[in-house]
Amino acid sequence: MFSITECFFTLVLLRRRSMFLVNTLAVIGGLLMGFSTICSSYEMVIAGRLVIGLFCGLFTGLTPMYVGEVSPTPLRGAFGTLHQLGVVVGILIAQIFGLEVLLGSDKLWPLLLALTVAPAVLQCILLPFCPESPRFLLINLKQEEQARKALVRLRGMEDVNKELQEMKEESAKMAIEKKVTIAELFRSATYRQPLLIAVMLQLSQQLSGINAVSKEQDTYSYFINI
Repeated sequence: MFSITECFFTLVLLRRRSMFLVNTLAVIGGLLMGFSTICSSYEMVIAGRLVIGLFCGLFTGLTPMYVGEVSPTPLRGAFGTLHQLGVVVGILIAQIFGLEVLLGSDKLWPLLLALTVAPAVLQCILLPFCPESPRFLLINLKQEEQARKALVRLRGMEDVNKELQEMKEESAKMAIEKKVTIAELFRSATYRQPLLIAVMLQLSQQLSGINAVSKEQDTYSYFINI
């Protein structure tokens, strides 16, 4: 479901507009969880977690895509890792704020959950100052002049013809590229290795035990205190 929804955002809507709309999910989810104790409703916590989960699924695809498209080609791989780094740093900050001496107490935990709203609102404020993806403007919308303006703003120089030409060549290759069906994806030897790598990466994350460690941290803290 997340993949289908993400395709709608990435193919129909502009990158900035997509991220702006998805940020509203974080605001809704954070407010639901934050006001759950005031309304004496555990259902609001469940609904808030569901909405936040949808937000995380969509943003995990949208953010790296936007960062990759606005980054210079030599730095695209390095910038692509920044999203995952931000996720890990965010988890660390959440763990720290979740300590009982800070916001992890019986009275303050709704505020901890509601803090999800803060980065979403901050990004909504900053997004209008960010340029649209030149790749999306040129390849998807065929707006070469707008793509040129976005590139000039991003690169800080007027001569962006070389990068525009690379995008045009990429667009031409995509136009003649054969569409692959799900059945061909599994049958073709060309896609077998990339598919295996992707599956193994997901399996290694799930089977590494990191989820059990993060979920049972309270148990570990209890035994450490003993």
